[in-house]
Amino acid sequence: MIELSVVIPTFSRVGLLLWCLEEYKNQSLAKDKFEIVVVNDGGAEIPQEDYPYNIKFVSQENKGPAAARNLGVKNASGKTVLFVGDDCLPHRHLLYRHWISHRQKGFPCSIQGYTDWHPSIPPDDFHRFLHGKTKLGGGGLQANWNALKDKQGNWISSDVPLDGGFFLTTNISVDKETFLFYGGFPEVLKEACWEDISLGITLLSFGIRTYLCNDAANFHYHRQALDGFVKRQIKEGRWRPQLCALHPFLAPQLLDVEGMRRAEGESLTMYVEAARVLHYNRDDMVQVQEARQNRWALALRLASLEGIKQGLQERGEKCHIWWAVRHLHLPDAIMQTVSCAAAYEKEDLEFATVCYEWANKQEPDAWCMPAIRGEILLKQGKRADALAAFRESLSKSAGEKWPKDRVEELSK
Repeated sequence: MIELSVVIPTFSRVGLLLWCLEEYKNQSLAKDKFEIVVVNDGGAEIPQEDYPYNIKFVSQENKGPAAARNLGVKNASGKTVLFVGDDCLPHRHLLYRHWISHRQKGFPCSIQGYTDWHPSIPPDDFHRFLHGKTKLGGGGLQANWNALKDKQGNWISSDVPLDGGFFLTTNISVDKETFLFYGGFPEVLKEACWEDISLGITLLSFGIRTYLCNDAANFHYHRQALDGFVKRQIKEGRWRPQLCALHPFLAPQLLDVEGMRRAEGESLTMYVEAARVLHYNRDDMVQVQEARQNRWALALRLASLEGIKQGLQERGEKCHIWWAVRHLHLPDAIMQTVSCAAAYEKEDLEFATVCYEWANKQEPDAWCMPAIRGEILLKQGKRADALAAFRESLSKSAGEKWPKDRVEELSK
């Protein structure tokens, strides 16, 4: 009887996927207890060969990994589902460890396995930095595994819940019924950015905890380079507003308004070039290592901030309220403004008004507050009141484009 379903979303990485499927032949878990569900997310055709274990191939139009995983779960037979990447090669005990961990817990939960770099990838400082394994501390932008270890370098107990945002789909399993009950991965997050963390936050908010099983291991065959990871950080930054729309309490931290303010005028290109200068320097001097790591951290942080700016600008094109976020200072005002924008997008204008009023109590002198009110009034069809609100905003601002354009539009 199938008890564990392994869901693998894939998009045009046929060679890696086939290698991955070959490796599952060597699993120590009895082959009648698991199945593999491969979900082709609108990519290249996959040869459907015979394997000595249960396997299903399903496909969809390209909708992103969140939708692909959700489709995989709908086609899964096991009571537990394990999510892995198509570029993650399993240790032979991977499935057994996930299977036995759920049996030992005996209640609905998630089990976070450990994903290391594949042994064929040279263990250089940059890859260690991305996993938070540097001698100097810091890093962990790909996966901060060091945060799950004590000061002596030992893994934390499997009885201690992980409440710090660990829900990484390179290697995590969850009770299928629980997954479906809470709606699965949010498909509005269409790229491989934050959709896993979003589900983890949702589950945690309803009391579904995640636990570590570091012996449930697989190996990520994905070489990372500085320039590629800069692009990755820009992309994750662009999707942060959508994550915050789903979980507004994250907005003050993740949208990092103060960070954007401090980085104003800084050149991302210049900082990336400075990081590139030392990227391939293998000098063991502590000063060089520290300088190299600091340049990586700064360049990648600026890349994330650039992505956040792009994301706010793009969402603001359809809902101008998002443009207000960058001009606020207080955490509660930022959170309520994001809640207001999310409600506005859903056309829940009553709740949007409530959120605006709370935000306005926090920063009543901000020029963008009347503009937010103007957007809600305009959506309600109250053009005269909206025009008055935008005029008030314009009088408080130094000729900001948003209220200025609205005044010109409504004055015609």
